[in-house]
Amino acid sequence: MKKILSIACILLLFTGTGCLNTFYPIFGADDVIDPKPMYGEWFSGNEKMIITPADHLSYQTAKIPAKGMIVREFNSEGIEETTNLAFLVKIGDHYFLDMFPGNTPGESEMDPIFRSMFLKQHSVYRVDSFQLGNKLFIQQVSDHLIREQLEKKKIRIPMISRGDESIILASTSELQTHIRKYANDPVLYESNSSHSYHRSK
Repeated sequence: MKKILSIACILLLFTGTGCLNTFYPIFGADDVIDPKPMYGEWFSGNEKMIITPADHLSYQTAKIPAKGMIVREFNSEGIEETTNLAFLVKIGDHYFLDMFPGNTPGESEMDPIFRSMFLKQHSVYRVDSFQLGNKLFIQQVSDHLIREQLEKKKIRIPMISRGDESIILASTSELQTHIRKYANDPVLYESNSSHSYHRSK
């Protein structure tokens, strides 16, 4: 009964938007690269993103010291909306961000038992142009291809679904195989979830 209840809680508490949300990271230790080119303040219209080192944080799954980033996003009114632990990852010839949400002030005040039932997910973004120093392009990866292949029984991977929301339970290796295969296909990415940033002067 406990197991059934836990699964029910997970189904109620995770959220998704049709974007690729995964239980496991998309990277191993050898895939993470130096994030220093991404440090600083970035602007997209009236919105701001601040990227700083996360040397003081541990990431037990990958055990990668000193390569994490803290990504904080602010709306047009200067209010911080999200804080994520992120890693810059190279898979094949492409660069991605694997982002994992930090605790919000509201969550920190929750009862620890209730907070432990939240299933946080990795979200995945393609990144480009950061090598130039003053530009950054970010586009969220979609779960459309994985869901389509599952429906056609072309692949078999575990997934939790609730309506149009899902969290992919594929292993890191399976996720990388999918990304490598479709990285050049525009269908892999969310067309309405991309941002171009410029660095503050």
